[in-house]
Amino acid sequence: MTYFEEKKAEQGEYVIRQGDDSALYFIETGQVTVQLEGNDGKIIRLRTMRSGTVVGELGLYLDRKASASVIADEPCTLFYLPAKKLKEMENNAPEIASAFGSVSILLFVCF
Repeated sequence: MTYFEEKKAEQGEYVIRQGDDSALYFIETGQVTVQLEGNDGKIIRLRTMRSGTVVGELGLYLDRKASASVIADEPCTLFYLPAKKLKEMENNAPEIASAFGSVSILLFVCF
């Protein structure tokens, strides 16, 4: 947990904006919606996620910009892991980083 930063998001607040740098968020409490924002302004809802879910991990591990936006549907408490902290974890605690990465990808595939 020393690599994570606790963040709060209010209803309607962007947690991740499409096109921004990727970061991983663990949703402790609350609910978010992941949506794709088209060039024509059309919004496509991809999924809704609740507490206990990880969001943003694929872009972080692939070193890509966020491919979708994540918006809080209600007040949320999240734990944030930016790319620089993931690299720090990989350097200082590779066994934890490896286990954490495996669990994150598994959660992505399952949900």
